[in-house]
Amino acid sequence: MIEKKIIVIGAGPAGISVALQLKRYGIDFVVFEKNRIGGLIKNANLIENYPGFPEGINGVEFVKLLKEQLEINNIIVKILEVNEVDFINNKFSVKTTDNELYLSDYLVIATGTKPKVPFQIEMNDLNGFVFFDLENLKNMKNKEVLILGAGDIAFDYALTLSELNKVIILNRSNKIKAIPPLINLVNKNKNIKYFEKTLLKNIVRKNNKLIVEIKTVEKIENLIIDVLLIAIGREVQMDFLNERLLRDKDDLIIKKRLFMCGDVKNPDFKQVSIASGDGTRVAMELSNIIRGEK
Repeated sequence: MIEKKIIVIGAGPAGISVALQLKRYGIDFVVFEKNRIGGLIKNANLIENYPGFPEGINGVEFVKLLKEQLEINNIIVKILEVNEVDFINNKFSVKTTDNELYLSDYLVIATGTKPKVPFQIEMNDLNGFVFFDLENLKNMKNKEVLILGAGDIAFDYALTLSELNKVIILNRSNKIKAIPPLINLVNKNKNIKYFEKTLLKNIVRKNNKLIVEIKTVEKIENLIIDVLLIAIGREVQMDFLNERLLRDKDDLIIKKRLFMCGDVKNPDFKQVSIASGDGTRVAMELSNIIRGEK
């Protein structure tokens, strides 16, 4: 059993900002991250609106800087998945994949979001063909890619993959939720085709290809593709909270024992600047609370 004053779950921009600020205050904490430092920001084609980068910066380079800043500040992120979190005997109890039990007085959830899965997708036979982010697709080339979705993430993914591949964006309505700069770049890109008012009806795997049946206003046709990338939206990631903690979550937030920051708190405003500022605010609030205990 390991005790810490604060446990932070998630090492994206929000969780890292919490850690950096807590380090400045000399407060005891631990950070858990189940996948990779930086979270989804690694997938960004270009971050244009973060202060200090007048020409923008791509996600991979931004994550390198985050890792460098953690190293300079001697902050170690534990790459472990959190299996379950409980609140018992006035302590947060966190079980991880290293079979260790961690206890803390305060908990910060900065786990961001997870992808929504369309109900018509049966994943059993599609492993290796259907993806929800770019982690395993960055080096792919000369492939036919179908992207499901029409928001910022879908258009951003399309721009990244179009550098070495042919991309089709499928939008079930005629409303595009992506920001104008992304729309303009997609419209100018010869390697990207955009279909609106188009439904994905069926997917069949045949050898090393996917045959996708789509329905437009005018007809039904089949597309032969190599990869399906689903980007139809995301929802908050808190699967690790047990039933008791889910029930008491709001009360613990009011009592300033449980804190949420970044995309998990602001799922409709997924911006690096919001997540980073939110993380710093949470750490400063925790510092004030802990100083008041002494």
